[in-house]
Amino acid sequence: FVTNVVEEFQIGEDQMKVGLVTFSHRARLAFSLEHSVSKEAVKKALENVDQDGGLVTYTSKAIEMMRKHCFSPKMGGRENVTKIAILISDGQTTDPIATAYQAHKAKISGIHIFAVGVGEHINHNVLRHIASKPSSSYLMTVKGYNGLDNIKTLLAGKTCTG
Repeated sequence: FVTNVVEEFQIGEDQMKVGLVTFSHRARLAFSLEHSVSKEAVKKALENVDQDGGLVTYTSKAIEMMRKHCFSPKMGGRENVTKIAILISDGQTTDPIATAYQAHKAKISGIHIFAVGVGEHINHNVLRHIASKPSSSYLMTVKGYNGLDNIKTLLAGKTCTG
């Protein structure tokens, strides 16, 4: 799905940049914004991403990592550009209070968060706390991962106007 969304953007040093944090029992920086020299470079980095699995989901740790590190100049972030995060999850999180807190801190630091809920058992309450306002613009859901392809163009359009 992420590769398909990347196809919708102009990616490069002076254009949109892409980074990725994966999370489950831990948050892990898969690659940073500094790797966004081209669309091909991002797609190559995506090929090397392993999805973590586990019984716990520390969404808060992923949001905290993204907020503290991913948009920094050291990681390829730029000043005076809109900072956008897309979080894809079922909304089930080990610590919903910490998740809401970290999302709040990210939003007050100027990061616009799109929350994409996936699955049959989505925790809408958690995703509403994660998403920027209005949730009608920043929160969307699909029944399963196959449904993500149906929203890629919509999501790409919203992030460009976000």
